[in-house]
Amino acid sequence: MAPELNNGGKRDDGNIRNPTISPVAPGEAVSDVKTQTMKVKPSRLHEEIVAFAAQLTPTAEEHGRCDAIIELVRKTCYETFGTQAQVEPFGSFVNGLATSSSDVDLVICGLLNPDSPGGFFGHKQVLAGQHLRKLKEKLLECPKMHIAHAQLIQHAKIPLLKFTTEDGVMVDLSINDDMGPKAARFMIEKVRQYPALRPLALVLKAFLKAYHLGDVKDGGLGGFALANLLVAHIQETMKAGQPTADFGELLLHFFDRYANLFNPELQAVSVRMGGIVARYWVEHYGGGGRRGGRHGKTIRAVGNSYSPMFGEQWVVENPLTGLDVAQGSFNIYIVRELFGWACWTLKSVMHSRDGQKGTPGVSPLGLLFNRVVVE
Repeated sequence: MAPELNNGGKRDDGNIRNPTISPVAPGEAVSDVKTQTMKVKPSRLHEEIVAFAAQLTPTAEEHGRCDAIIELVRKTCYETFGTQAQVEPFGSFVNGLATSSSDVDLVICGLLNPDSPGGFFGHKQVLAGQHLRKLKEKLLECPKMHIAHAQLIQHAKIPLLKFTTEDGVMVDLSINDDMGPKAARFMIEKVRQYPALRPLALVLKAFLKAYHLGDVKDGGLGGFALANLLVAHIQETMKAGQPTADFGELLLHFFDRYANLFNPELQAVSVRMGGIVARYWVEHYGGGGRRGGRHGKTIRAVGNSYSPMFGEQWVVENPLTGLDVAQGSFNIYIVRELFGWACWTLKSVMHSRDGQKGTPGVSPLGLLFNRVVVE
């Protein structure tokens, strides 16, 4: 769906409440950017990004429904497994990068730790699936849950219980360690450090989703990988002494960087190392001594930047584990092509030949969604 920008995209904001993580309030970063001072008038695209990000932000009512479901899952998990099992939200619901259509990611910590960062194997994989099956039965019996659909993906390396409530709350529940919540806390810091991160992430999520490239299962970019791409871009922009206050210019140069400048054969994305770095550094020295490390190597067996089966491959380092969070993005070459088209489109309307900033009567952000095919 193309963004609706005529009404400014204003929605009510709510706060995420969680006893263990201090999350980003849905309207926190969006409201902050409206008060930023600029030496020049912001581009029309900047204003559209701020408005569309506000439109995409979940309302207080939507967050309230999610909070209620999380508490019911906690209660059911406690009754099923005892106090050692702790249910923690993570991902975009916590770090402030969720849209109204985002899933709620929950992890049960303290019940069973995976054999490796890659997941469970053998007996532990079976046991994790059995635990989730038992919990699924208990949740379906809970009269307050009102589950419309539930699916257990038992044979994955990280078994997953997916369910949707009758009022539309979508939940992904897994058993794992606490790396998910730790990653959420890390990204919370970045959202608060870089005012541009949240609005740009929300717009880019909607953009990729519109072209069916916003999910790893489709070979696209997952939310955490996308957030790391954005943070690295902001880091590189600041290192170059360039301004980051105009989100329109920042988005244009994001597309340009990853469509035309980034070389996956020689470069990798590493927020921990400061942005775009030599791929060799990440493959051979990334995350040495941390979880999953083996002689200083924590990235997957990367191989080449081009795979005969999957084509182009990017390395996007998880700043906490050193693992490659873009490993499953086998359609990354299509993402690059889409970014290239977006860059060309924005340049054509934002920088006209007469030196004026923008083309009168044209919505730059709207143009990015004009190619969407409604199925």
